[in-house]
Amino acid sequence: MCVVKRELFMKKNLGAMINEVIIKQNISQRTLCVGLCSTTAFSRYVNGDRHMDRLLLSAILQRLGISADKFVTLLSEKEYIYFEWRQKVCVAQLHRDWSMVEALLLEKEAFDRTCNEKLQEQFYLIMKAIVEEKQHQNCEKSVELLEKAILLTVPTFKNGISRYTLLGAQEISAILLWQRLQPDKEVAMKILRQMVNYIEIHFEDLQEKSKVYPKVVGQYLPLLFEKGKYAECLWLAKKTIEIMTSTGFVMGLENILGTYVDVAEKMGLEEETRKFRVQLQAWRELMNDTAMSMEEVDDGLYQLDVSQEIVLLNEMIYRNRCEKGYTQEELSEDVCEPESLSRIETGKQNPNHRTYKAIAQKLSLPQERYFSAIETDDFEVLDARWELELLIIKGDYADANKKLEQLRRALDLSLVQNLQYIEEVRFVIEQKTNKIPLEEQFSILMNVLNLTIQKVPNSDHVEEWTEEFWMHSFSEREMSILIQVVDVLRCKNKHDSAVCLLKEMLAYYQKSKVQIEFHYRIVILILQRLSTCCGQLKQHDEELFYSEMGIRISMESGNRKSLPLFLNNKADALENLKNKKTSLQYYKLAFYISELLQTNTARIAKRSYETLTGTDEEWY
Repeated sequence: MCVVKRELFMKKNLGAMINEVIIKQNISQRTLCVGLCSTTAFSRYVNGDRHMDRLLLSAILQRLGISADKFVTLLSEKEYIYFEWRQKVCVAQLHRDWSMVEALLLEKEAFDRTCNEKLQEQFYLIMKAIVEEKQHQNCEKSVELLEKAILLTVPTFKNGISRYTLLGAQEISAILLWQRLQPDKEVAMKILRQMVNYIEIHFEDLQEKSKVYPKVVGQYLPLLFEKGKYAECLWLAKKTIEIMTSTGFVMGLENILGTYVDVAEKMGLEEETRKFRVQLQAWRELMNDTAMSMEEVDDGLYQLDVSQEIVLLNEMIYRNRCEKGYTQEELSEDVCEPESLSRIETGKQNPNHRTYKAIAQKLSLPQERYFSAIETDDFEVLDARWELELLIIKGDYADANKKLEQLRRALDLSLVQNLQYIEEVRFVIEQKTNKIPLEEQFSILMNVLNLTIQKVPNSDHVEEWTEEFWMHSFSEREMSILIQVVDVLRCKNKHDSAVCLLKEMLAYYQKSKVQIEFHYRIVILILQRLSTCCGQLKQHDEELFYSEMGIRISMESGNRKSLPLFLNNKADALENLKNKKTSLQYYKLAFYISELLQTNTARIAKRSYETLTGTDEEWY
């Protein structure tokens, strides 16, 4: 047996962390759990005697205004099959393929209660209600199903929200769909006003707020407009657009942006509407191009689930056992029968709470089914990590450095994954501010990677890296470090090596049973660089392929911050494949959507367009 360094993990209890938030927010366990689970079951979660399934955890956190996206979710294969089916349903309804949604609702996964039974039933009823309305034009039946869905987990719902009601994202979607079908507009106004106030008070976490607030505002704005409340309408629309564009989660943008333009025109704010009107047209053109144009001008209302990061429990155990040199007999000793471990690794059996903890301890894996790139017992520290990464995306490196220092003081750096995170982010900031000589960057990154991986390659000739290295069970953080390695290779003009590394990383995810859409945060970064590097190597067919893959995943995941870059790269590929007319169309789309989403692609797209046309155009 090969002995490898042990990774240290804090013995944190997610249930206890949640309980601290409950106390801080002065919420009773009974109020939090109503409609979801019993307080007895919740106490077991708090004490660490049981783990929450993913649906329940997401609903509990959302009721507390916290995003479950802060955590990687460790699922059994049986649980994953349900979420894979659920994702198919969500993609089908996003494309308005109601017949496909109806067909999927007849599959066995729709009735296989592997997770929280009420939340699974609620999802089924919501989708069934949508099909009744859209496919069969039976609004009465749709309302009946939606009422049933809401009352499953919000039993006190009586045409309104009481001061004690707590709501998750799925419950908010059900209420919005129900409200939309109500004939009494005064009732609709009341419900929506309550929900806007509810989210503003309860959802301090911008990461989660950006997914639910635009849905509510998108339905509230037309009613305000109809009532002639233009100032309130303009303020609310502008605030919501700022939230959406800052996070990249822009589901429903067309609806809100359209209302903003209409209101600003009514108020005579010509200068305010000029840019947004052109950007709105570009956004609608993109929706048409990606088959997401819809009759209701709202691509956010039906998006009930955004892909969270998922790792298969059985794959993680198998990879780590092989990497660390254990046989099945050695790993199962004092834990379970070797035959049971074999069934666990093939996904035929789900380990109970005790068995998983024992296996995780032997393999130095996270003890929890939900874990983050950093180990902390404080949700505020997880928020700080997300805020830090937003600052880096925006290129605000001075503030990012201050936030990094705050995070460094808040984390236990004796835990290797915390140290690795801090060192990687420090590298990114210093590299972006030209504080590290190029010739030193590769070795620094390999040293950071070596904190959790033994025998990392010491050569930047990626083609020579051994197959043994790719047998490692990579974490999201380790993949992020490899992304930085790619950027170093590109700076050294080693584009062939960069492409080789990116393709190996993409292949790592493609070999898993988990669809790459459930790793979209890292996969998007891989595809960004693959499409760009293939363009630099004049491999334009591949540039086009990876750009289109990136556009699809961006659209379906809901986070569309990367769209301008993929649109620009698609335009570049089309230009070099001698499709000038379509290329110009995509350069324009890249420019306007970059301006709208506040990314740095606009200047590049504009220059490419003007070089191709030989003109210096007025863009607004």
